[in-house]
Amino acid sequence: MTSALFLSFVVIGFGSALLHALFPTHWLPFVLVGRAQGWALRRVLAVAMIAATGHILFTTLVGLLLRGAGQMMGGHAHGWLHYGAAAVLFGFGGFYLLRAMQRRTATVLAGGFEGDTPPPPRVTDRAATLGLVGLLALSPGEVLLSFYLTDAAEGWAQLSLLSVVFLAGTLTGMVALISLAWAGVARLRLDRLVRYDSAILGGVLILLGAIVVALET
Repeated sequence: MTSALFLSFVVIGFGSALLHALFPTHWLPFVLVGRAQGWALRRVLAVAMIAATGHILFTTLVGLLLRGAGQMMGGHAHGWLHYGAAAVLFGFGGFYLLRAMQRRTATVLAGGFEGDTPPPPRVTDRAATLGLVGLLALSPGEVLLSFYLTDAAEGWAQLSLLSVVFLAGTLTGMVALISLAWAGVARLRLDRLVRYDSAILGGVLILLGAIVVALET
């Protein structure tokens, strides 16, 4: 791959990581928990950075395992790697859409969306930190997994650089959104977006899968 082409791939990867950080689950829990625990913004950002690092490391591990499984099949895998990437996106997208429908059904059966739920009891700072880090670190970035299943990045150097770019994009998005929410954007009741994050994520993943298939054909 030429340096210019790989640079374009890196730019796309950074943009994808930045966009995937916009989902409320990547920043809103840190704001809500941080305020409930009485943390300073500096501490909230520190916890978010740790969680983001674990998130990208786990995404990289899953991506490399999927890529390695394809390479073990040799030339037989080359023709369907792109379709495998699309299948991953379609699968995760369908899962999140199904979860969104189940969540909405359960909410309606419970009495709809009216009224505010009582705030949860305060937990220890250690438990809150572990919960926030585990919430993000133990879930792969589905939007980013498809990058590892293509031939755009070859060799450990390029794959490592790709992961660093993903981390930079994710951190940029998370730090910016957490800081904005902390400064007062949360007054707009952005916590309501949590109700729709699965539906939004599912739709975006299916759209990306369709784009992968279209580019291959």
